[in-house]
Amino acid sequence: MNRLQIITALVTVCFRMPVFAQTEDISARISKRDFDPSSLLWYESPAKEWEEALPVGNGRLGAMVFGKYDEERIQLNEETYWSGGPYSTVVEGGAEVLPLIQKLIFEGQPVKAHKLFGRRLMGYPAEQQKYQSLADLFLFFE
Repeated sequence: MNRLQIITALVTVCFRMPVFAQTEDISARISKRDFDPSSLLWYESPAKEWEEALPVGNGRLGAMVFGKYDEERIQLNEETYWSGGPYSTVVEGGAEVLPLIQKLIFEGQPVKAHKLFGRRLMGYPAEQQKYQSLADLFLFFE
């Protein structure tokens, strides 16, 4: 399945899902402290930037919910949508230096262990690929 098919399927599913709105005014129950605090998230204002949004997901699909009342923005992410191309994280012979890395850590030499780990155990490219935003879903409410 290519990326366009995934995006199309995701958008189709999102728009065909029934939307269940909260039917009661929960703010009155909050004032009276008549609610289960383990089942409620309450914010004073919507997120202004990405770092303030609420992350939700299952590890494969993710979203950042901004929480605006009349115009919701949900940034979507899917695990296969990232920068770069396929690469192997396995380095030939890397497992042979693992005991030495562990020894350095237990001897209190974490910097040496870190450098050895970076040279002998990290895949190429050495850094992880970066996830990209799949889409921004905007929902408008009256």
